[in-house]
Amino acid sequence: DITHLVYVSSSEFRLPGGDLYLSAQLGLSNEVQRVMLYFLGCYGGLSGLRVAKDIAENNPGSRVLLTTSETTVLGFRPPNKARPYDLVGAALFGDGAAALIIGADPTESESPFMELHCALQQFLPGTQGVIDGRLSEEGISFKLGRDLPQKIEENVEEFCKKLVAKAGSGSGLLDLNDLFWAVHPGGPAILSGLETKLKLKPEK
Repeated sequence: DITHLVYVSSSEFRLPGGDLYLSAQLGLSNEVQRVMLYFLGCYGGLSGLRVAKDIAENNPGSRVLLTTSETTVLGFRPPNKARPYDLVGAALFGDGAAALIIGADPTESESPFMELHCALQQFLPGTQGVIDGRLSEEGISFKLGRDLPQKIEENVEEFCKKLVAKAGSGSGLLDLNDLFWAVHPGGPAILSGLETKLKLKPEK
């Protein structure tokens, strides 16, 4: 049975939250322990994974339902010369939802398909204005700074070294081309910058 629910969304602000509505619709126990992660933007899903992992590992026998749901069409604005970034966001991001169940001690009847080994999070001081998201009278709006790809490219190599070292590769000298990559894109400039900086092969 599901013992915990982690609900992630940047598309709503309401009380009660979507976690309660989802619990009721799924027929979960009225004692299910719920956590809401609101308005985290691009890193919401990964933050949800990290939180769900911590809950599962610290509550033996628990099963954590992680759900993410985004309705980015709510942030759509008609074309406006004064706000070209509105169209950029609409072109890059779309609506979607996903869910998975996380536990730390699989039983014989369960067939886990992936292991979440470790997680690492880092922020860059002085970059608070590079990505701007807010809720106003017009609804939800997001603005991506032109220097976002550059900021990521300048810092991603050192971050990857720390992550690989934390994952247990010792010196952290593991060839990054030996890894499977799943990158939240944010646009072709970011993907190209990652590929160049990390010297990744085209098939990666």
